[in-house]
Amino acid sequence: MSHKCEHQAATWTTRYSPSTEVRNLLLPTLVLATCLLILGCSKQQQGGTEVTRNGMTMSETNSSQRYNEVVVRMGPPESREDFVMAVGEPEFRVELFNYFERKSIEAGEITLRECTWSLDGPENLTIWFQQKGEEWRRVHSLRWEDGTRF
Repeated sequence: MSHKCEHQAATWTTRYSPSTEVRNLLLPTLVLATCLLILGCSKQQQGGTEVTRNGMTMSETNSSQRYNEVVVRMGPPESREDFVMAVGEPEFRVELFNYFERKSIEAGEITLRECTWSLDGPENLTIWFQQKGEEWRRVHSLRWEDGTRF
């Protein structure tokens, strides 16, 4: 190989080596990942703690909320359904399985009330309450936009 060919081969290897490509992709990837993380966290903080309906704001994360307290603050829900939780619940209710033991679900021991409110803007809020004696206590909530398919 002539000196010129060796120089071209060395230039090609330096310029196009995998380590150079990795370095060239690493910085933009880290910047993108950081931006997505920041946006995701700020959106969660914005949307995960308070909800607004008819100009009134309430905490969405207060797990001690009772059904009657929520209705006083939010007004009656647009839809309400009482049901006994079962193993074959639809996708919309899948997160509820994180709150109860499978044997209690299979035994039909979990009675829930599912209530949905329209929020200010295109969002909805569904809150599930569990019956404890004569009271219904909040178990979980889900914010979702109109048109979301579950």
